[in-house]
Formats: sequence, structure tokens, C-alpha cells
Amino acid sequence: MTKFSLQFSLLIISFFVICFSFSRIDWMTLFQIEKQTTDLERKLGDLYASHLDSFGEELEKGELYDVLEEIKKQLCDANQISSGKIKLHVIRTKEVNAFAAPDNHLVIFTGLIDYCTSYEEVAGVMAHEIAHMEKNHIMKKLAREMGISVLMSTVTSGSIPVDLVRLMATSAYDRSMETEADETAVQYLMKADINPLGLADMMYRLSLEESILIKSLSIISSHPDSEKRVESIMKKAESTTEYTPLQLGKEWDVFQALAS
Repeated sequence: MTKFSLQFSLLIISFFVICFSFSRIDWMTLFQIEKQTTDLERKLGDLYASHLDSFGEELEKGELYDVLEEIKKQLCDANQISSGKIKLHVIRTKEVNAFAAPDNHLVIFTGLIDYCTSYEEVAGVMAHEIAHMEKNHIMKKLAREMGISVLMSTVTSGSIPVDLVRLMATSAYDRSMETEADETAVQYLMKADINPLGLADMMYRLSLEESILIKSLSIISSHPDSEKRVESIMKKAESTTEYTPLQLGKEWDVFQALAS
């Protein structure tokens, strides 16, 4: 048998082996696993939402929410994301933070709004957290930190450990996830005609306030250090585009006062 004939025969055999293997896959089981994962995320999201008071008082819907909803809609509409699936929560606390929880719950602390200096900075943070949602980083993080069995038992019991509630707000994503969220956030902002340098500006100020110890440990930290992230964001945001300043019906200082 010639070399060509042998290679052709092997190719035909490989084709039928692959076809046979696919025919043996229980696709319904795989789809059921996906459905179970979706149900798990939804139930975890409900549990998280019911325990947000552990961070502080959750503000009632009103003018503050209206502005944040406008920012969310502008980001989502420009990037073909369903804005309705993202559920906003604003918590009154001095802590400067925002985070995404399972099932597209976006939590923003009033301390973050107080820390920001413009709508563009708030939009940058929101874009970053929406990126974590769209890239499915939240469930990956929880599965890594807690384990699927713990998450499932949490849903079954109907109660959520305090450690698990705090995890989303305090535990960093790994380097690759944070980098991906930064890059995706810049894309979201640019498509929405929102200046991405707002995100870089806020992160730069945060980097100036980091302790020398934190900076020295950044090389072994799971979280990329702020200065390098700022440089990366600025590089990706380089453009001759002139962005339209966000006009949301309220002067910035009036909006910021709503969070006080």
C-alpha cells in the first residue's frame, strides 16, 4: 500500500470514529447540566440579593437609580446586551466598592459614587462589572473559591454563609479575568461613546493610595496591580475620538449629593 493510500485510509477511519463518538454523547444530559448551572446561578443570585443588608442599607428606587439606569442602558444598548437582565442595587456605606453577584446583580456602594469625580468614572466601573457578568467570571470565581458542592448545598439549605456573602465584594478575580474585564470594559465604553479614560483616572487615584507593601507584593498577587492596569487601559483607549460628555439630566455634584 502506498503512503498516500495509507494516509487516506487513516483519514476515513478517523472520520467515522469521530462521528461514532459524537453519536454516543448524551446531549440531553449536557443540556440538563447547563440548565442546572443556570438554575444554581439564579438561586444564588436571589440569596445574595436577600443578604445585601449585611453591607449596609439598600437605598430605595429613586433619582439616584434613575441616573444609574440611564448609564447602564447606554452601555448595554451600544453593546447588544440586555439591560433588563442586570439588576442594580445601591448600598449606603462609606466603603469604595462595586461588585457583580450571581445572576447579573450589580451592587454599587455609595462610597464609590462619593469617591468618583465624574459620570465617566462611574460608567467605567459599571462597564468593568458588566464585563465580569458577560464573561461568566462570577460563577467561575465562586466555583474556584468555594467549590460547586458548597454552592449547591447553600442553595439547597436556603441560607448563605456570611463568608460567601462577603466573597464577591472582597476577593479578587485572577489576573486573566481582571485583564479580560478591563479590556472588555474599554470596548464597551468606546462603543457607547463614553470616554474610557474615566476608568483609568479613578484607578490611577486608587493606585496612589495603595500602601508600599501592597505594591511590592503585586507581582505575586492574583490581582494585577493598579498602575499596570491603568497603563494598559490608557493604551487601549488611545484614540482620536472626541467623546461626548455624559449628560444625564443632573449636574454631577447634584447627582453625587443623592448618595450622601
